[in-house]
Amino acid sequence: MPEHDRAMPSMKSYLGSAFWLLVEKVLRLTSGLLVGIWLARYLGPTDFGSLSYALNLVALLAGFLTLGLDNLIVRELVKAPDREDRLLGTALGMRIAGLALSAVAACVILAHSNATTETRFLVGLIWLSTLFQLLNLIELHFQAHATTRNTAIANSAATILSALLKAALIWNEAPLALFAAASILETSILAIFLASFYQKAGRRILRWRFDWAIASLLARQGWPLFLSALAIAVYSRIDQIIIEALLSAEAVGHYAAATRLSESWFFIPTIICNALLPSAIAARSASAETYRHIQFRIYRSMFVLGGAVALPVTLLSDEITLLLYGPAYTSAGTVLSIHIWSGLFVGLGCASSLWLIAEGLTRYSLYRTFIGGVASVTLNFLLIPKLGLTGAAISALCSYFIATFSLLLFSRTRACGIAMLFPRMPK
Repeated sequence: MPEHDRAMPSMKSYLGSAFWLLVEKVLRLTSGLLVGIWLARYLGPTDFGSLSYALNLVALLAGFLTLGLDNLIVRELVKAPDREDRLLGTALGMRIAGLALSAVAACVILAHSNATTETRFLVGLIWLSTLFQLLNLIELHFQAHATTRNTAIANSAATILSALLKAALIWNEAPLALFAAASILETSILAIFLASFYQKAGRRILRWRFDWAIASLLARQGWPLFLSALAIAVYSRIDQIIIEALLSAEAVGHYAAATRLSESWFFIPTIICNALLPSAIAARSASAETYRHIQFRIYRSMFVLGGAVALPVTLLSDEITLLLYGPAYTSAGTVLSIHIWSGLFVGLGCASSLWLIAEGLTRYSLYRTFIGGVASVTLNFLLIPKLGLTGAAISALCSYFIATFSLLLFSRTRACGIAMLFPRMPK
């Protein structure tokens, strides 16, 4: 066996890495949902809304931090592992520049918002946590070497400790600011674990070096990825920012409580489609009929799955929110009954993304994400003043629909859009 092949991670290693990432994601989602519900009950709609607004604003600006370059950096690490110190050093320098941009953007947004002094302080505290996220670059090293067990352990440890800290703060009736400060502890713990694992792997952060040639390469090849990441952030986060600007922090609290439940299962279609991607690609090479059969079957499955989740939640939305959040969150039930249907289009979007990858048409993912982001901003500004939180929920649902079926607008992807609308094999 050639030496290069021996150095390459085996398929078993990649499957093992995927397993650890899945375990870590399920743990993060479960603990986040449970602690989030308890936190919402403790803080009440207004304080929970202020905290959710601050978290979402920083998350929205996180695109400036990563610049959408992670997958590109992993590719380069796999291709040229001997350049790792210069690749990660360059990425660190670019992330620091992105961090400065995110700070400027946060100041501009807050200057034109109705956020209270306390909410601005919360944003500042949570933004400080992004300083430690600079070291999340270490995760890319482990991803490139198919040893994500280390990152899964680090993320899981940070998640568990953060959940325990928030539970202790709730138990001791801590003030709102300490819950924002908890995000700093979570990211710092993760950074410490990652740095420790990186050192045990025989690597040193102090060896990282910035390289202008690599920076130029990443910038040239990565700008579409950056725009895509930014569009996704706007698409998924902008609604709460607009709600705070047009309504109130209390309204954000009701909306955030509902969407936390509605979005809790969105990872399932992603996992299913990622698992089916190899078989879809293999079928495309083997048989056109089998390939189309798999395609239509996946669309039907996503439609059934989305409906099976959304229908009972819609019928029981008021009872669910009352049970989990209490009577203070009366408006959350209506939002949940509408927003839960977004999952149907999330599933179809994941399924069609599988088709775009198999066909080599991934650039259309950027197009439809951009279209979805524009639709989200436009509809929120149009509907929230007239319909309040119901308008925000309708805007989210329509934005997911528009983004998913925007494939109908392009000749090369129109067949995929039609197949999603009518997921039956033609006779």
